[in-house]
Amino acid sequence: MDLLDLEILSLLALSELSGAELSEMTEAGEKRVKVSLRRLEHRGLIYRKAFTAGDVVFAITEDGLESLARDYRRIRDLLSRIEEGVCLRMEC
Repeated sequence: MDLLDLEILSLLALSELSGAELSEMTEAGEKRVKVSLRRLEHRGLIYRKAFTAGDVVFAITEDGLESLARDYRRIRDLLSRIEEGVCLRMEC
């Protein structure tokens, strides 16, 4: 899963959002967000909740929440190692 996928899942964990809203909030561009949404939907991590004004509203699934939690733990541990390595060399 790439960073945009994680960003989208984290936003959908907070609220149901349309594709346009996700494009705005991630600043990734509509095309990249659409590709990510298709990938996440194909994996069963999000689903189409509703259609409004020519756009689709997405929501996160339970599998999506579980995947986000697993990735959160991995990223948290990685950030801790990065901080330790950087601070060791740069005297944080």
